[in-house]
This record gives sequence, structure tokens and C-alpha cells, in this order.
Amino acid sequence: MLLIGVVGYYETLTSFFLSDDFKFISTITQGKDTVFFTQGGLIFRPISIVIVQAIDALFGLQPAAYHIYHLLVHCLTGFFIYRACLLAFKGSLGLTIEQRGNWALLAGFGFILYPFASETVVWIACRGTITAGMCTAIAYYFYWKSAEKKIFYFPSLLFFFIALMSYESPWAFPLIIAFHEGMRWYFNRSYRLLDSIRTSSLYFGIFFLYFLIRSANMISVEGNVGKYTLLSPVDSILNIGRFLSRLVVLPQVSTLSMIIIAGLVLFLVGMFYLLAFFKKPSAREGLLVLAGSTLISILPVMHLGIDTHDSEGGRYLYFPAIFFLMVISLLLVLLISRKQWLFLCTGLLGGCFLLILKYTNQDWRNAGQISEQTVSLLKQAKGCSAIYIWNLPEQLRGAYIFRQPLSYTQSMYFPELPEVNVLSKHQINHPKERLPIKKVNETTWMDSKNNVSIVKNNNGTLLIQNKTDHMVRFYKDTVPQSSTCIYYFSEGLLKKWKNN
Repeated sequence: MLLIGVVGYYETLTSFFLSDDFKFISTITQGKDTVFFTQGGLIFRPISIVIVQAIDALFGLQPAAYHIYHLLVHCLTGFFIYRACLLAFKGSLGLTIEQRGNWALLAGFGFILYPFASETVVWIACRGTITAGMCTAIAYYFYWKSAEKKIFYFPSLLFFFIALMSYESPWAFPLIIAFHEGMRWYFNRSYRLLDSIRTSSLYFGIFFLYFLIRSANMISVEGNVGKYTLLSPVDSILNIGRFLSRLVVLPQVSTLSMIIIAGLVLFLVGMFYLLAFFKKPSAREGLLVLAGSTLISILPVMHLGIDTHDSEGGRYLYFPAIFFLMVISLLLVLLISRKQWLFLCTGLLGGCFLLILKYTNQDWRNAGQISEQTVSLLKQAKGCSAIYIWNLPEQLRGAYIFRQPLSYTQSMYFPELPEVNVLSKHQINHPKERLPIKKVNETTWMDSKNNVSIVKNNNGTLLIQNKTDHMVRFYKDTVPQSSTCIYYFSEGLLKKWKNN
């Protein structure tokens, strides 16, 4: 599985830090964020902070160390999905030993190559998300293992607790277990309802313990218990539709094309699901439980929504993808009885996954190169009395670059320089997009974008008299001088304006 993971992600292993990476790593390594205190945020993810502290202590500011950690964790998640499938729903799916093995392999390897949640694997800021996903997969495996010996509930509950301390996505896991237990009692009346309730209560108990710790920390340190958003029924339905769409297709530029393509794919999946449901009555419990678990796993992030026009938000799909890949793989095994056809179909699906994964990873690789080149050039800006940047890129088709303030990057790599003043930011649609600037006169500068935003620095050294759609006019006493360094981003590179 590690080999398949390397094949899928090798080009991103050398990618540089991006966006929130600078924020989290700088605040944690500088002691501003600690295990039980995060600056001004309603965030309680102690394990994700420990991960940064451990990697920084061992390897320092080496992005490759974080990427290797992500890849190893991702492959371990796929492995435990494989192991869980070997145990799940024993005696109730009607699968032969060979079919069960095929299901487990398809689910495990399919998850590793699944391209629509790759943001979690390639973006270092998602260290909590990917760790929570792995720990939940381990907890899920031991949940099924507990059917052999009750002692295995202990590691299941332990890893569930670690997952909760890493990220919020496993909040849905107790509901998933309760759904498993309810369906188990419904389909197998020899299984006592009291046992079902007792097992579910164990996981709800762990969640309650976590929530007490989380709330106590927020009250004592941050003065509140967090903000929890309730959605209207219409918004809830729309967000579920968006998440399901992103589970099966790439983001589309047009909303209409997204609705058509995703609708067609979901319709086909639904038809295959119904066919298996009525053709294989013995598999109904597994099909219902896994499909329901996919929907339940969306609940913790449903209020956040997800972008259907670019890859932003793919990290929210990582937890639902565990159960989604299990149900899709089960459908393939149930509906395709001939081994040759099963290999052909899974080979084609795996090939599509790999091609899409390479396509999406290319944007993250390009974003990393832009980030690294920008930091490298700014580190050379010694002797500048002031530094201005036009068109600093926020993201490339959903791959984040500098969406957070540049001050975090500066504190890590060039703290000795004057404060870097970002005049405007933008989103790149193509890595080589041309975005020139020009000097109109001594007080007026203009760039080619008409959707820029102006950021005024805190100490007031940058004073802007007025701004049109794409023009900035400085007050005369703050006009850039000969010692001022002006940079602009264009054609995939941060460039220094040489005629200032």
C-alpha cells in the first residue's frame, strides 16, 4: 500500500509550505500556540499541535518531513480500511472468502488513490484531519475486532479519543456506531437491543468526555465554549448535495455542468446500489449501514459547505471517503461475479483515480513552487527601507498559497526585514497568468487586475490616498523611494520591479 501511495503522491513530497502552514508552524514553534492554548481561535486540536512540535524538534523547517508523515498516515488509513473490510458484517454479506478479500483490497487501495480528498494528503495544514482519519479507521477496525473478544473495545475507544483530540470530523463516529448497532439488532434479532445500546453508549461516553475537556479548556483559556452554527433545512439539503457531488466528480467551473455531471454519476451509483440491494438480500445490512455512515460522516462539516468550482474544501471529504469507498467497492464485488470483468472494471476505475489525482496534485505542486520562489526572493531583500507586493497569489484553482497574512511567513524566514506590505491579492486560474504592473507617475501605480483588495499595514507607514478598480495613488510623502523594494507576481513568479 505504501508503494501505491508513493506512486500517487511522489511529486508532492518535495512541495514547500503553503498558506496556513506558515501560520500554524510559526505560532506553534514560537510558543504562541500550545497544546491547550491557541491564539484567539475556537480550535481545540492538541494532537495536531504535538505533531508539529515533534516534527520540528526532529527535522526543523523541512516540508518533506511533514509530507512523508502525511503519506505514511494516509497509507496506514488505507491499510486499516482493508483490515476492517475483512471483519465487517461477517455472516451477513453472503461473500465468499475470495470476494471478501477482493472487497477489502479494493476499498483499501481505492482509498489511497481516491483523488477528490487529496487536499488532506498534500496540504501540511491538514495534519490534524489526516491523523483523525487514520485513528478513526483504526477505531473502526477494532470495533469489528471486538466481535471476537470484548477486550478490543479498549483500543477502539482509545483511538477514537485520539482522533477527537486531532480534529472535529470524528464527532460523527458515535452516531455511526449507533447506526451500526441499530441495524445489527434490526437484521439479527438474536442480538440483544440492550447490547446494542451498551456498545453505542461507550462511544458516546468518550465523546462526552472529550467535549467536557474541550469546553473546560475554552472557558478557562478563551472565555467561551465555542460557536456552533445551525443551518436551515434548505441550506442543509444544498450542502449535502454539494458534498455528495464532490465525492464523485471533479469541481467544475460552471454550476450547471457540475449539477449535470454529478447528477448523472450519482444517478448511476444509485441505480447500481438499488440493483445490488434487491439482487443480494443478504448484503442489505452492509449496504444500508455503509451508505448511511457516509451520509452521517458529513454532519460535522455540513455547516461549512464545500466549493464545487475548485478543489478547495477537499479535506472535508476525507472522513466520508472511508465509508464511501467501502460501499463502492462492495457494489463492485456484489455485482461483478466474473473475476476478469472485476479486474477490468477496477483497473479502469483505479486508472481514472490516478489520472485525476495527478491532475489535482499538479496544482498543489505548482503552488508549492510559487511559495518557495516567493520566500527565496524576499529573503534577498536586504537593504530595503520598505517592501511592497502587488498581486500576491492567494490560491491556484483551490490550492492555497498565501491566503493567510504574510507576517507569519516573514516571522519564519525573514524576520529581520521591514514589514512586507501586501497591496493586493488575487486568485490564479493558470500558473503562468500574466499580471503586470506599471508606474503611471510619481504618485500613481496601476496593475492589470480589476478585483484587487488593498491591505493597509498596522503601523501606518503605508498611506493610500485613493484607489480605483485597479489603481493606487500614494500620498506624496509616502511615494516609494529608491531604497523601496517593489515586487509583483506575474507569469508564475514573484518579480522585482526594477525601475522604481
